[in-house]
Amino acid sequence: QRILEEELGVLWKEMCPDRAYAVMVDPSTGAIMGLAQYPQFDPNDRTTMEDPDLCQNHILLQCYDPGSVMKAISLTGVLAAGVATLDTVKDCEKGYWVYNKKGLRDSHRFEDLTLSEVIQKSSNIGTAKFALDMGEERMYQHLSNFLFGKPTGLGFYPDGKAPVVFRQEAGGIFRELHQWDSLTLTRVPMGQGMTIPLLQIVQAWSALANNGIIMQPYLVDHVRYADGRMEYSVPRVKSQAVSAQAVAQMRKALVTVTEK
Repeated sequence: QRILEEELGVLWKEMCPDRAYAVMVDPSTGAIMGLAQYPQFDPNDRTTMEDPDLCQNHILLQCYDPGSVMKAISLTGVLAAGVATLDTVKDCEKGYWVYNKKGLRDSHRFEDLTLSEVIQKSSNIGTAKFALDMGEERMYQHLSNFLFGKPTGLGFYPDGKAPVVFRQEAGGIFRELHQWDSLTLTRVPMGQGMTIPLLQIVQAWSALANNGIIMQPYLVDHVRYADGRMEYSVPRVKSQAVSAQAVAQMRKALVTVTEK
């Protein structure tokens, strides 16, 4: 937690954002290893707690358009459905493409890109075209499997007892399939047209690191009672969001993001 707050503090001073968040999680268990946000209050100085906004846990409450971090999650579904492989090529139209009378841009004038290169270069157009091949129903079901639009249930999960969770956690907005319009399939897979809290993104990416398995995130490791009794949170599997084989392929593509 201390490392996370120190590093986030450096970013806060350098970039001067309105807000900054960071979460570290063990994807194999769901244990939250650190959770920090700026601006924040100093628990040793109560005068910093006069602004109620600083005392809110915005990681659980603040929703936003996730943007390009959705691409890997969406295209994992394309791989799982057998619609394409990492080597399947799409024409990215030299950076500008019109679909249903609406333009979509890339940051560069990309031409032919494989699915792996679409991930590496974060191509909006490539992502949209692969999503169209998958179709609305399959893409909606795939993203629903990652539990977008539903509170994560972060809290304390003792063995054999009901969990204690943050009741005010936001669910965000992930529209039902019947609410999708003619552009939704080309926008939601790249993180537009939906608003969700950071913790849902963390939960989904943890599944990409955990062979497609979503673990229940938990914040409290254990409780020690006055009589010496100890109760520990027990890791719980939520679901298998996507096949391990598809996740393994996506991880190969994600490694290329760090390469030249």
